[in-house]
Amino acid sequence: MKRFYNLVRVTVLLVLAITGLAPAAALAQADRKFPEQAEALLKDYVQDELFTGTVLVARNGKPIFRKGYGAANREWMIPNTVNTRYRIGSITKQFTAAAILKMADENRLGLDDPIKKYLPGLPANWGQATIRQLLSHTSGIPSHTSPDDSGAKLMPVKHTPQELIDLLKDVPLNYEHGAKFMYNNMGYVLLGCIIETVSGMSYPDYLEQKLLKPLNVRNSGYDDGRVVVRQLAQDYTDGVDDVVKGRFVNMSNTYAAGAMYSTVDDLFAWQQMLINGKVLSPPSLKAMFTDGGHHYGLGWFIRENLSRRLYEHGGNIGAYSSLLAYYPDDKLTVIVLSNYGDEVVSKITDELARLALDVAPAHRQVKVDPRLYADFEGRYQLGSAIFAITSKGDRLFAKLTGQRQLEIFPESNYSYFYKAIDVVVTFDEDASGKIESVTVNQNGSKIKAKRLD
Repeated sequence: MKRFYNLVRVTVLLVLAITGLAPAAALAQADRKFPEQAEALLKDYVQDELFTGTVLVARNGKPIFRKGYGAANREWMIPNTVNTRYRIGSITKQFTAAAILKMADENRLGLDDPIKKYLPGLPANWGQATIRQLLSHTSGIPSHTSPDDSGAKLMPVKHTPQELIDLLKDVPLNYEHGAKFMYNNMGYVLLGCIIETVSGMSYPDYLEQKLLKPLNVRNSGYDDGRVVVRQLAQDYTDGVDDVVKGRFVNMSNTYAAGAMYSTVDDLFAWQQMLINGKVLSPPSLKAMFTDGGHHYGLGWFIRENLSRRLYEHGGNIGAYSSLLAYYPDDKLTVIVLSNYGDEVVSKITDELARLALDVAPAHRQVKVDPRLYADFEGRYQLGSAIFAITSKGDRLFAKLTGQRQLEIFPESNYSYFYKAIDVVVTFDEDASGKIESVTVNQNGSKIKAKRLD
């Protein structure tokens, strides 16, 4: 189970409808207030040692908030700044997708071409998959990584793209080409190989010479794990007793699926040039941001959030975590790059968007009689761990085995939430009114924990 974390919510929400001001003036005044409110929101993440990284929020093509937090390097206590570089993991996919679409614009390939046209040495059952299916994660080709982390032993070892292909050549297809969606890093490895075949250049050279340099995106690039990348943050995670460095990943395994580094300013500049037609033709740009039926376009997730259209993509590699979110109808961009606190990056991004868009928080804290807490205190069996509930005055705390004790906040007498992520704890009564269990609701999954004492 993911860690539960605490964020003290900022108490003042952004108000755009300011009496007596025209909408544009109201928005400008709201944007002037935004840095103070964003700072209040993020302060508690940092004070509770839940997050280190850099954040940027922009509206109408102009940043309204950008700041670094915590240490880029804890050994030397070098701070994160707006110029700090981070490995961005799967945000790399939108650059790879743009490279392929650019080649399509130049009539050097077709999106519906079978991939065997460019990579004739592939396993026989892979070849009929199309470039479009690789881009949209619908190829059915097996992947060398998976959500259950079964590839953890593979990732520290160097592999060429061909060696990754060879590891999977006897693995059956996940499903028939185009039949459904399954997020697939191997598909983007193959796209990198196609870029090399068509261009006659290495993927890193193509990325640098055809995309980054012409667009003056100068603080981003391909990280092969060997060359020294100036101002690159070190990633950290929680160990058994203290913070430790992130797990080593040989970057050869991520390749065109996730080997880039960048800064918040570079990602914002890239995103603006992309959406404003400076990178791709109008038809290719439309294809990139069209949902193919699985809440995914070509290199971007396409969905609705906060009753608005949202284009976004995140990335996780080692203990780095990143998220680039764009609300096209509001021209709002939120970018969060982190070298510690990967569990809270999506929540920070969502909270900043809510703040900028004047959307109510996901949970509202209410006042309850703290005498209730005596009935809640005790130990609960949550899987193989113990979920301990304690109180101190008018505050209630929860602690899972091996994790820090954190405060939970009431939204009703028997329902409590963590402020950093959407986790709700509900105390369950038996027929006599005694608390017999707690139900933990995280990401739509509910787990019941029986009371031990």
